[in-house]
This record gives sequence, structure tokens and C-alpha cells, in this order.
Amino acid sequence: MEKVYIAYACDDNYIEQTGISLISLFENNKHIKKLEVFIIDDGIEKKNIIKIINLANSYNRKLNIIPFDNLCSDLCISHSGRHIRTIYAKIFFGRLDNKIKKILYLDSDVVINDKIDEFWNTDLTNYLVAGVETISSDELKSKIGLKSKHPQINDGVLLMNLEAWRKNNIEAQCIEYINKWKGMPPVLSEGTISYICRDRILLVNPKFNLSSAFFYMKTKDIEKSIKKNYYSQNVLDKATQKPVIIHYLCGFYNRPWNKGCTHPLKNRYLYYKSLSPWKDKKLGKKKLPLKLRIVGVLFQLLPYEKFLKLQRSVNKISKE
Repeated sequence: MEKVYIAYACDDNYIEQTGISLISLFENNKHIKKLEVFIIDDGIEKKNIIKIINLANSYNRKLNIIPFDNLCSDLCISHSGRHIRTIYAKIFFGRLDNKIKKILYLDSDVVINDKIDEFWNTDLTNYLVAGVETISSDELKSKIGLKSKHPQINDGVLLMNLEAWRKNNIEAQCIEYINKWKGMPPVLSEGTISYICRDRILLVNPKFNLSSAFFYMKTKDIEKSIKKNYYSQNVLDKATQKPVIIHYLCGFYNRPWNKGCTHPLKNRYLYYKSLSPWKDKKLGKKKLPLKLRIVGVLFQLLPYEKFLKLQRSVNKISKE
């Protein structure tokens, strides 16, 4: 197997999650002889840098710490909402090392639950990126600049063809798109990459980026929402039963590093936490926003058609 390259990007607020994700990656992929990790650092404290370096050393893995401002010097964004600006780092991965032809980007809030070989070995010859399709409306796609036929992908787990990225000058195109939106593109880095790569995106099995929504939404309901075909129910069921990468998006569950999390696979995160330098750190007390808790209750109580109609009405009113 060729050398495997992995990348994360975070600030000090997410170093615990990044470290725990790294442990899950290393634990489940000991068979990979050559694996190199890049951490794009946006203000990680020195003591935490030492922790993750020691962690990587304990698994005999090479770890590179790259300052965010050094890598992403051309980035001009006005704000990133509730997200940290490091979500844009992946756009600049072509600068890491010209010898790297392919890289797997992982958000800090993921746990690797199995071997990554199948995903890593995906043939990207005719594609710029590979990822899992996000649940997105035509209205939002239109704002991004996409047609209904174009997929919008969740860029929290993204396999990138860096050789094609450089050859087709994708980085510059992404920067141009961000600047066109005056530093505030719709859906941030995800919208940017989905638009620029729109004709060369490979959709992969949802087991490679298992989002929280796949546990509480059925294919038939998703298709009513997005008005197009989606992954079959059989594919979603198999993905939830045996995911390769679990993405702990909040959904109606909260996050596994907070008390009261109800995610069906929260114990996978807690297991890797128990192996980490943060094993004795208490869980956080952050609760789901009241609005989201109310939406979650309505989702459980109402037939999906009525819930969707109510949601659209509320969204329409909020825009007026």
C-alpha cells in the first residue's frame, strides 16, 4: 500500500477532539506501514502541541505541525459563523508538499471506527474530490451556484486528488469564489468546494462519513426534503451498522464530549477518550440550544410530511 497522508486543522479549542480522533485513526490502522499526519495549527497551545506529538510518537507515526497563517496566507474571509476558520485550510493542501498526490482530510469531530484502506484506495483519476453527499435543498444549492443535478458534499471528511488540484489550479478558483462572496461564501468551505469541483465530485458510501442525521432520518424522508434520489435505505442501514468514519455532527443528539449526549455511537468516542491524555477530563456541560431541542421533539412527534411543512413555514417567516 502506498504512503497514506492524513490532515486535520484546528485551534486550541478542538485539540482534545483532534487528539482523540488521531488515536482512533492509529488504533484501527496499525497495519498501514507508512502513514503521515499534518495538523494545521491555528493557535494550539504549546503544551497541547507536545501532547499530540507524544501521542503520534507512541504509535511511531510521523506528525507535522503547520501554522495556519503560513499555509493559508491568501485567505480573506469576513467571518465563519459558528465554525472556526481552519475549515478553509483544506483548500490550500496543494501547498503542503508537491510529492503528495492524494490526502484524506478529517474534521476534528470524527472517530475512525475501522480500517481506511477501502476509502483511501478509491480511484480519483477522473475526480478532484470524493465524499458523502450532504442533505441539501435546491434553494441552498442555487445560492451556492449549483444546479439540482450537482451534488453538495460534506467536506468534513474529504479525499482529495492533490495532483489534479494543482494541475487544474483549483486553489486559485476557490480563492476567487470566496472573494466574489466578499469572504462569506454560502456554506463556507463546503459550498466553495462543492461549486468549484461540481463536475468532478465522486460520491462515496455514507459509511465513510456517517452523519448523525442518518440515524433518525429515512431515505424516503430525505428524498422528500431534497426532492431528488439519495442513498438507498439499505445502504444507510449498513452504514449505521458498520461505519468506517463516524462524524459527530450535533443533530438532535449533542456531542459525545458533553453530558447528556444521546448519540447511538457515543461510546465509540468515549472509548478512544479513555486511551487519551484527556481520559480524566470531565465531560462538558454544554446543552443543545432550546430551539434545536424543540425541533427535535416535534420531529419525533409529527409525521415527517407535517414536520417538513412546519419547518418550511418557520424558515419562510424567519426570512421575511
